[in-house]
Amino acid sequence: MLAAMKMDFGKMRLHEANAAKGDLFTTDARPYAQSEVEESDTKGKVLDLVLPIAMLIVSCVITMVYTGGFFDGESGSYLNFIDAFSNSDASVGLVLGAFLALIVTFVLYIPRKVITIKQFADSIGDGFKLMVSAMLILTFAWTLSGVTNNLGAKVFVAEFVRVSAAGLANLLPAIVFLIALFLAFATGTSWGTVGTVGVALMGIGLGLGMDPAMTGGAILSGAYFGDKISPFSETTNLAPAMAGTDVMTHVKFMLMPTAVVYVITLGVFGVLSFTQYSGGEADMSTVVQFSDALAELFHISPILLLPPVVVIVAVACKMPAIPGITLGVVVGGILGLIFQ
Repeated sequence: MLAAMKMDFGKMRLHEANAAKGDLFTTDARPYAQSEVEESDTKGKVLDLVLPIAMLIVSCVITMVYTGGFFDGESGSYLNFIDAFSNSDASVGLVLGAFLALIVTFVLYIPRKVITIKQFADSIGDGFKLMVSAMLILTFAWTLSGVTNNLGAKVFVAEFVRVSAAGLANLLPAIVFLIALFLAFATGTSWGTVGTVGVALMGIGLGLGMDPAMTGGAILSGAYFGDKISPFSETTNLAPAMAGTDVMTHVKFMLMPTAVVYVITLGVFGVLSFTQYSGGEADMSTVVQFSDALAELFHISPILLLPPVVVIVAVACKMPAIPGITLGVVVGGILGLIFQ
């Protein structure tokens, strides 16, 4: 609705207005302020833009199901698209798919002389250089995510909710939303949050008689919001890299319009908490068994949340992404040696 109505807020509104006037790079960093203006080339057509992208999508899907055994007669996923896709090796499939799309692009451009072979080769190097910063940030972000998970931060959160669930029953949908939001932001993965602490939260909701659809909706909503604004998320890093800005600027300027939507969502869950769910007698036996098993593997303490908190403080202090995330990794490594 906000996009359809073209409603922008704060600096985002200023930059949209400037872009409409032709000033595309008005962020503080101004990464292209000194770049040369390229001359337009009339040889290309719309098809030259659309076809390579379409081929990239199709080829990636085909190569991913290929790695999952879709074409292997001896595989349990033979000619079963869903199973093959779920069993695929994304790292291999995406590389193969990108390579096929590159070949198609070469065949599409070079014979028609849309660009020269030299321009084609130079663009590969330029694209790689454009992605170096994003790849470094993602490497450190995934490291931080792994350190945070190995410390048992999600176990601590699940244990905290389990202990407090009975007393917070009337606010549980809104609390579940906020917990999923924070963990997805701290780890940079929505699916990782849903598949780990989300499972524990579903069990807690079921134990309190909470509607599974409401619990699942709160988990997914919070996880996607946290992932969207997290400087550790793949998409959050790749988008500014392709647009020519830095990740912190990207997060800062999309935070306001995104936050408006999710504040409304949090309000809806808050209303549902009091109107459609009045709490229930907690049947926590399954969740207790789950959390007790995890407690044997992890030292459960609030200090386990320190690494993502350190990164958040670094971001607030305008520290560049790579040093800030590295600081969080170092803190997490020290805590891991001490507590786990």
